[in-house]
Amino acid sequence: PKTDENKVVNEMVWTLPKDMLLKNQLLTLNIIAKNIDKRPIYFHQFLGEEDFCGLDSYFRKDGIVYRLIPVKDDGLNHGVAEKGSVNTSIMYDNLMNKYNWGTVNNGKTYIDPVFARNVSWYRDSYNVLAKALLNEGKVKDCEKVLDKMERDLPVSNTGIGLSQFTRVDTSGLYYNCKAVKKANAIVEDTSTYIAKELDYLYTARLQNTKLVS
Repeated sequence: PKTDENKVVNEMVWTLPKDMLLKNQLLTLNIIAKNIDKRPIYFHQFLGEEDFCGLDSYFRKDGIVYRLIPVKDDGLNHGVAEKGSVNTSIMYDNLMNKYNWGTVNNGKTYIDPVFARNVSWYRDSYNVLAKALLNEGKVKDCEKVLDKMERDLPVSNTGIGLSQFTRVDTSGLYYNCKAVKKANAIVEDTSTYIAKELDYLYTARLQNTKLVS
């Protein structure tokens, strides 16, 4: 994008994370070397750190994938587990217009534990976009992104679980948008969930103590 033209670096410098490289890492580096100036190169956000080969400082988040670009990430819009710079126009179009989450939000579809965990990271992608829009002063668009996330990927069908971490970010973003009622609702249901979890752990600990004694 033209907005990034003045940020393009002359060379990409990074540090490999280990003293040795595995075959899959060598293959990744070979693909990059052969294609960096010919076609877009993407990494899925669920890959492990070792699969990024230390290149994550040159990632741009375009949705639920990272695109490798010759622009250094400034770290301003990172989420709970997300990284990469953000081009808001590209990411907004993907998350708001192109991605379709099917029947995740209908309250009837069974969501297995693995996908429920993944949903928490998908939600974090919306938070990242919302944060970037807020940093650009686009408050209304920020709130629209959060609303769509709550509508399409509701925790009511997946359980709060790991989303408790991303929901802290979501409530904070809603507060910054002056959407106090929406923010308060998230704080209340998340704090209720955490309280119940702590009560359960405390009760389980007491029961185990009695069994041991």
